[in-house]
Amino acid sequence: MKLFNRTLFRPALITFVIVILLNLSSWTYADIIIESPWVRLVPPVSKMTAGYLVLSNTGKNDDQLIGGSSPEADSVTIHETVSKGGGVGMEERSFLSIPANGKTTLQPGGVHLMITGLKQPTNTNRLFPLILHFKNSKPITINAPMVLDSPKQ
Repeated sequence: MKLFNRTLFRPALITFVIVILLNLSSWTYADIIIESPWVRLVPPVSKMTAGYLVLSNTGKNDDQLIGGSSPEADSVTIHETVSKGGGVGMEERSFLSIPANGKTTLQPGGVHLMITGLKQPTNTNRLFPLILHFKNSKPITINAPMVLDSPKQ
């Protein structure tokens, strides 16, 4: 008799790891701390998605997020959701300021990472690799869980 069913165990383990990462995930490099990263799940036919996270700067000098990249997408750019003529649209930003001893939040309905040219469909069984580029700090590589909606409301 088997002690566990491998078919059921693997998805349960992956879900457990993602929950732990969402709650404990932070990456620190020099003065920049990246917390609570996540990438939105989209339908398999979609070639774009968005990424969200919190950037903290523990240093004495301001820094800027100037873009990103991913081996699983053609481009990762900074966008902001804005009101335009009674509607809502997006505008690309060349950078996002991260004040010294401050935080900057990328969230749905505001500033976010626009990830385009997805090379494979998003799914809950894996993490999405992102490399964040800064004006003054070295690039930081993170692995963001893919979820349908914001894990923290």
